[in-house]
Amino acid sequence: MSEQSQLKYFRRKARRTTITAVISISLVLFLLGLFSVLVMNAKMLSDYVKEHLEVQIYLNEEAELKDIKTLERQLQAMPYVKQLDFVSKEAAVAVLTEDLGEDFVDFLGYNPLLSSFNMTVTADFANTDSLKTVKEFLLANAIVKEVYYQENVLDLINKNLRTIALVIAGFSALLLLITVTLINNSIRLSLYSQRFLIKSMQLVGATAWFIKKPYLFKSFLQGLVSVFVAISLLYGVMQVSDAQLPELKELRNDTFTLYIGIGMLLIGLVISLVSTWFAISKYLRNKIDDLY
Repeated sequence: MSEQSQLKYFRRKARRTTITAVISISLVLFLLGLFSVLVMNAKMLSDYVKEHLEVQIYLNEEAELKDIKTLERQLQAMPYVKQLDFVSKEAAVAVLTEDLGEDFVDFLGYNPLLSSFNMTVTADFANTDSLKTVKEFLLANAIVKEVYYQENVLDLINKNLRTIALVIAGFSALLLLITVTLINNSIRLSLYSQRFLIKSMQLVGATAWFIKKPYLFKSFLQGLVSVFVAISLLYGVMQVSDAQLPELKELRNDTFTLYIGIGMLLIGLVISLVSTWFAISKYLRNKIDDLY
């Protein structure tokens, strides 16, 4: 085989190796990003459920308007209140009459319902301990007769969410480990075919940094291309899912989505560069006989 033919052969082999590495890294980063999006959607869904759990604050019959307004201002200033709606006795009658399909006030001869506040809290406060503290604070007010929320439902939601969170954390750690391992192996395999060239440059007097620099630059570009491909695939999947399930788009947090993209970029670049650095360092330390 002539020298020119050998050169073409090694170039084709290097090109195939690079393409294989890019595809491998892209697929791994795509799976990591896809799982991250699923985790984000699960978190957004859990927050949505928690923030739609109503706390009903029933007021005493004798409560005066000025005291009701004072309590309303106090609650609106609280950091845990997401939404607060006042429901008068008359409004409560109208709602219940519509639900029952008949006017029960005419039957009873009086309105037994109480004025109330319907309150929803932020997701961070939607747990038993926090709502218990909120309930004690409200009942200490003279115009508050009763505070009600579905405690059993809340406990069940939080119990299930804790279980899901532990499972997701375990899968996340496992997937991250797999991601690091696969990217590292892909980089090492792509450099394995060039181990003799690396050693030859060292033998003719090239410094370690001089040898590593072009490979690190190539690895950086390879990582960028892989991240671009992975993010493009992820974006395509998200577009399809949004078209099929528009509700997911409403729940999604664009800031978290940006963080996922940045995370994929950092993981792709850092692991590629670190793996390249250590792989070349290994070949430079090895003796020629160890390369066979």
